[in-house]
Amino acid sequence: MYTGYSTVAIDSKGRTNLPRELRRELPVEADGKVVVVPGSGSTLICFDYPSFHRTVQALQSLPRTPALAANLRRMTTLAATSVLDEQNRLTLPPRLMEIAGLTNRVTFAGDGDKIILMTPERFEEEIGGLSSSSGYDDFADCLQVPPVGAGAVRPEAT
Repeated sequence: MYTGYSTVAIDSKGRTNLPRELRRELPVEADGKVVVVPGSGSTLICFDYPSFHRTVQALQSLPRTPALAANLRRMTTLAATSVLDEQNRLTLPPRLMEIAGLTNRVTFAGDGDKIILMTPERFEEEIGGLSSSSGYDDFADCLQVPPVGAGAVRPEAT
């Protein structure tokens, strides 16, 4: 599970370091291989390779609609696969950097089964800043650890 965040530099070739606190959560079977795809609203999504493969398979098993086909094609066509080098860097192609509005810095934010990449400004505005807590208090009030073997947490209707 990917948790936490870190803001790091992007060099002139689009290389950036996968932060240590997120990198240590990569499954062994990923063998340092990650895939970055366009996310929602000017973000990117970074999957470890096994998770990306499972996600694509799950999407391909859904009833094929024109919207699903178009979105799956966009995701897989623009996907950038990187094998982390000895400095734990991955490469962001110019097109993906443009989609997310990235220039010389990127914030990696753990999002459970994936990592979201965004501009540091967007991170502060939407997640990290004090003004970003709209609705979070109600959400936090219903958080509870489910019993072993239980499904997802379902907050009671208010």
